[in-house]
Amino acid sequence: MSSQWPESPEARTGVNRVPLKKSFGGTVRKFLFNTTLLSAVVGGWGTLQSTRKGPRDWRLILMWISWGATVAIAIGTIVKQANGDDELED
Repeated sequence: MSSQWPESPEARTGVNRVPLKKSFGGTVRKFLFNTTLLSAVVGGWGTLQSTRKGPRDWRLILMWISWGATVAIAIGTIVKQANGDDELED
């Protein structure tokens, strides 16, 4: 009785898997320890306190929109730096 290894999934399906980039690992660490995102999240604390204790008017909505834009810009900056696109463009 001869024991052979079964075919690989790629050989059976004809699909080749694409390996991930080496720089792809540790992406959560890039977000957790980035001071840009940390400062944006800490800034959300003031918005949260204003929501709890302050008046509920149109300025509160603008504060939340502003905080959301700040977090989005911080995340975009981290992703752009992770891709190596941090050089200046002319």
